[in-house]
Amino acid sequence: MSGKELAKQVATLSDKEREAFITELITHKDIVEDLGDVLLVRERRNEPSIPFSEVIEGLKRDKLV
Repeated sequence: MSGKELAKQVATLSDKEREAFITELITHKDIVEDLGDVLLVRERRNEPSIPFSEVIEGLKRDKLV
């Protein structure tokens, strides 16, 4: 099932059913973490990328590697 299909199904739930669904969902920490990752990627998808070599350079400069 795609995310769009799931969203459509959740939208058809009553308020009480939707609340129960979300309450059950948030008890699964791994799913909540994955959803957070997806939202973060969507938020940042138009940001310019940084070459890997520059990332490593910055980590070394900051003594994190």
